[in-house]
Amino acid sequence: MHYNFLKNNNKFNLNFIYHISFSSKINKMKNFWLPFLSILGAATVALGQNVGIGTNTPAARLHVVSSSNVLTAMFDGPPGMFIGLYEQGVYRGYIGSYLGASPDVDFGTGAGNTTGKLHLATQAIPRMTIRENGFVGINNQNAQYLMDVNGRMRIQAAAVNNANTSAGIWYTDYRTNSNIAFIGMADSVNYGFWGDRAGVGWQFFFDARYGNVGIGRKPVSGTARLALDHPDGASLNVYANGSFRGGFQATDSTLEINGASSSSFCFPIPCTPPPAKDIIIWPIAPCTTLPCLSLFFPGKVGFYTTDPMSKVHIVAGTGNNGVLIGGSASESATGYMLNVDGKIMCEELRVQLSTSWPDYVFDAKYNLKNLDELESQVRKDGHLPGILSAAKIEADGGVEIGEMQRKMLEKIEELYLYVFELNKENKALKAEMAKTKKRR
Repeated sequence: MHYNFLKNNNKFNLNFIYHISFSSKINKMKNFWLPFLSILGAATVALGQNVGIGTNTPAARLHVVSSSNVLTAMFDGPPGMFIGLYEQGVYRGYIGSYLGASPDVDFGTGAGNTTGKLHLATQAIPRMTIRENGFVGINNQNAQYLMDVNGRMRIQAAAVNNANTSAGIWYTDYRTNSNIAFIGMADSVNYGFWGDRAGVGWQFFFDARYGNVGIGRKPVSGTARLALDHPDGASLNVYANGSFRGGFQATDSTLEINGASSSSFCFPIPCTPPPAKDIIIWPIAPCTTLPCLSLFFPGKVGFYTTDPMSKVHIVAGTGNNGVLIGGSASESATGYMLNVDGKIMCEELRVQLSTSWPDYVFDAKYNLKNLDELESQVRKDGHLPGILSAAKIEADGGVEIGEMQRKMLEKIEELYLYVFELNKENKALKAEMAKTKKRR
């Protein structure tokens, strides 16, 4: 074996000219020397500096140049092989197939590197960082969650106009590791939630263009901010501090407005559902046995009745069970079904009394006080007989219009009787004066 070394610019260009005799001794060594000499024959070494393969001017400790589009370098070894990466003799990481199945490829930090992060960078700037605890950051080298993104993310559909491949994220049931919910684009404009259960499917929709929301159906266009739908009837419950306070329910024939009761809705038991186009309101717990409001075909509304007889029919009691209109009164006046705390204006007011109308004054059996007796009583009491005094009206907080009208008519009719008597006396006086005048 013959070696010829040519020195050039403090570098040694190693050209190997070797002659190998096929002696038994050389044959034993050829398996070692031939591959090694083949590499050295193509290598240029800058002593103490860089090694070049396929180049006379190596620019790095190992510089490999390939003259064709073939495999440039190769590392081979048994399963679990890897190339270690060291820094000043300290093990930092590796490239290889050390973990997982034999076909897998690893690129990571070493087991002893307890604080090192793994960076994927462009332009020498970390773009994705995997921390030592496995947290992944995008444009974030100090991720605080499994995925921590500093900036915007965009998820695009796999196929345009295909709801089955729409952009979004699947969530799994941790117990079975099966897909259970999908959050993403329901179609080209609506964002929503999809539930992996029979009869569920897409159940929540949000149209970001207008802010409209749909539950059980796509949002309704226009000013309807919320639309609810369900095959068995949609409902909306309202709670305060965990306690049911009321809600709404719609079926094929009924819209119900509910208040707190022993059950979420007083429908259909023990309440009897009204016909189509009806509205039902159940205000408070006692209404579990008495319906509080219903609307009866063809549009009559009843409060505390399921059988309204008019457009608005209120079945009310007296006192606290009556109807109160107004803001300052704390409760309905005792003994009255309707209490209005304020003025009332109407074109016509009709009062129907259950007591008899004062036509009995004109009955021949009516006991009419004589004027002297009446005058004496008025001067004593300070008000007409049968008419409330000012003090009584003030104490009662007002007057009853119907009863007052009846009493006033009674006094007017009595006044007419007095006028009739005075008219008779006047005629008698005139007749007497006429006779006296003739005698003169």
